[in-house]
Amino acid sequence: MKTNRRWAGTIAVVAGLAVLTGRAEEAAVVKKNRVNVRAQASQSSEVITQLKKGETVTVLEEVTPKKHARGEPAKWAKIQLASNTPVWVYAPYIETTNHTVNIRRLNLRAGPGENFSVIGRLERGAEVKEIRTEANWMEIEAPTNAYAFVAAEMLEKSAAALPDLAAPGRPTPNVENIKPEPPPAVALEPAPARPTTEPVTTSPPAATPDTISSKRIVSREGTVVVSRSIQAPTSYALENRESRKTVNYLHSESEDIDLKKFAGRKVIVTGEELIDQRWTNTPIIEVESIQVVP
Repeated sequence: MKTNRRWAGTIAVVAGLAVLTGRAEEAAVVKKNRVNVRAQASQSSEVITQLKKGETVTVLEEVTPKKHARGEPAKWAKIQLASNTPVWVYAPYIETTNHTVNIRRLNLRAGPGENFSVIGRLERGAEVKEIRTEANWMEIEAPTNAYAFVAAEMLEKSAAALPDLAAPGRPTPNVENIKPEPPPAVALEPAPARPTTEPVTTSPPAATPDTISSKRIVSREGTVVVSRSIQAPTSYALENRESRKTVNYLHSESEDIDLKKFAGRKVIVTGEELIDQRWTNTPIIEVESIQVVP
């Protein structure tokens, strides 16, 4: 009996996985006009663009959510985004000289802000094609690993060859520009001097704009505060407890780190420190770990 139960459990797990995804890399044709392409497999997710009837897309896999609201599609197609569909990245992590990613991993997002969904990632050294920059966010052409979701019922499988998504003459999708409200304006704090009590690191000397691509891992101690200026490169900063001066700006591409939860708390942060040419006075730390201290 125990053996039968074990096999039954294994079969149930495999069946559950089969419900979640289907076969990958198929061509499909759009069946209707103005079909929404969403950042997640949900009708409540943000719309990235729209497709026209007759367009061909590359289906990476089919996804069946374990739970879905009444009236929502029961199955979604995860598709490759066409290169002429704009996506967004955090601008300070793009080299201004050669437009390459200067951190280990950078999220692609559906809009200009951390509140927008992640729709892919880029590795260090990847080159991007800039469209425009809005505040601290850069709009770029979608790389080949950018993805989104379409209701599967809106697509019809095709036996035709997969399309060249970067081919000239392909119809340009109707992109909806989403602009989140900016934070309230506050006075700009002058760039502070580095505190003399900061922890010693084993990393090389501080980076300059000419050496921005070199990797520098640091650990800093201070209090997490909301950035005092709307022109600051990030929403949060690390403040020296004694001098009340900003030591670093803080940012995280990790979905497991929510800096908002640490606001007002004394912490030790560890991560890669970079200097962006637009904010050379105070470096940015891409937070890889954060620990609350007494």
